[in-house]
Amino acid sequence: MSDEAPAADLTPRILREIQRELADTRDDRTVIVAILNRLDASVTSLGAEIRALRSQFDRFRTEIRERLQEHS
Repeated sequence: MSDEAPAADLTPRILREIQRELADTRDDRTVIVAILNRLDASVTSLGAEIRALRSQFDRFRTEIRERLQEHS
């Protein structure tokens, strides 16, 4: 029976350590999800900017071609 007493004393401490690890894991997950959300928003924003720049470039290219054709 003396072997059971130390094991019983360890159980609450082990459970507390497991709870701390789980809490840390949840905190880490929350931070990672927030970072991924910010990155996703940045990529989405960059995609929209690239499309807008592409559209501007296409208009510019068309205007230049038209002007060059007028002068040839």
